[in-house]
Amino acid sequence: RQSENIGNRIERIKQFVFDKEFDEAVLEAEKALKKYPNNFEIVYTAAKVYMFKFSENKGERFMLKSNELFRDAISLLYQNKDSSINEATILNYIGQNYLNAQQTEKGIEILKQNNICDINSARIGFAYAMQKQPEEAKTYLHRSYMNLINGTLHTMAGIAFVYAQQKDERCMEAAMWLANFFDSIKEDEDSIIFMDKLKAILFAELAVMKASFGKLAEAEAYITEAYELAKKFDADPLYTTQGIKFLPEEETAGISLDGLGETAM
Repeated sequence: RQSENIGNRIERIKQFVFDKEFDEAVLEAEKALKKYPNNFEIVYTAAKVYMFKFSENKGERFMLKSNELFRDAISLLYQNKDSSINEATILNYIGQNYLNAQQTEKGIEILKQNNICDINSARIGFAYAMQKQPEEAKTYLHRSYMNLINGTLHTMAGIAFVYAQQKDERCMEAAMWLANFFDSIKEDEDSIIFMDKLKAILFAELAVMKASFGKLAEAEAYITEAYELAKKFDADPLYTTQGIKFLPEEETAGISLDGLGETAM
C-alpha cells in the first residue's frame, strides 16, 4: 500500500510539471517529502521539481533547494532501481543548476568531473563559449561535434533498419535523411570524405529497400549510384576526418574505423 501511495504521489507531481503548474508541483512535492523524507524516488522527484521551478522563474532559493535534494538523493541511491540514474547523472543535474544560475565556474567544474565518455562536452563547450573563452570551448565542442556525427549515424541507420524490418516505407525516408546529413557536413560537395564510404553502403541498402517495395527503377538507380560512389572512394580512400565542416586542420588527424570491409566496393 505504501509503494502504491508513493507511486500515486509521484504521478501527481509529474502531471503538475507536465501541465507547467510548478507551484502546485512544489506543494505536492513538499507534502510527499514530509511523509517520506528518506525515500529515493520522492527525494529525486522533488529535486527535479525544484530544478524546473528554478528554470521557470530563476529564484536562487529554488536552485539551492534542488541541489540540496539532489545531494540527499545520492545518499539514498541504494534504493534506486532505475539503471539510467546514478551518482554521475545526479551530479550533472547539480552542475546544470549552477550553470543556469550563472555560477559558471562551479557548474563547469562539476560537469568536467563527471564528463564520462564526453557526455558533458557540449554543455561545457557551450558554457565556455558564453564566457567568451573560445580556446577552452573549442576542445570540448569539437569532441562533442564528432560524437554528434557518430550518434546521428547510428541513430538514423537504426531507425531505417527498424522501419525496414517492420515493412514500413518510412525506412527509405530515414535512409535518405541520413544520406543528406552526410552531404551537409562536407566542406566541399565535390570532394571525397570518409562518410562517402558509408553513403555508398547506405545507397546499396536503399536499393534493397526500394526493390522490396516494388520500386525497381529507383532501386536500379540507387545501386548504380552506390557502385559509382564506391568506385570513386576506393580510387582515393580517406580514413581521417579531413573534409568535414567545422573542424580545424589540427583536429582532422584522427583515424576512422568502420568494420564494414576493406573497401567500399
